[in-house]
Amino acid sequence: ALNLEPYDVQDGYSIWDAKLTWNSVDDTWWAQAFYNNFTDETVVNNLEVTDSGIYFGNVNNPKLWGVIVGYRF
Repeated sequence: ALNLEPYDVQDGYSIWDAKLTWNSVDDTWWAQAFYNNFTDETVVNNLEVTDSGIYFGNVNNPKLWGVIVGYRF
C-alpha cells in the first residue's frame, strides 16, 4: 500500500472460495454450503503507518466453512 520495502511488500496470491446452492422445487426452502480460503492464505488487506512509525495492518479471514438454510415466505 505504501511501497515501503521490506515492510509492506507482498507476493502475488490467490484466494479460492466455493459455494453450492440448493433450492427446493417450490422455491420456498434453500440451502448453501460454502468454503472460503481453501488454502488458508494470509493476505494483508490494509496497512497504515502512524506519524511515529508504528505499523497497523489488517489481514483477510482464515479458512472458513459453513452451511446456511433459509425459508422464503
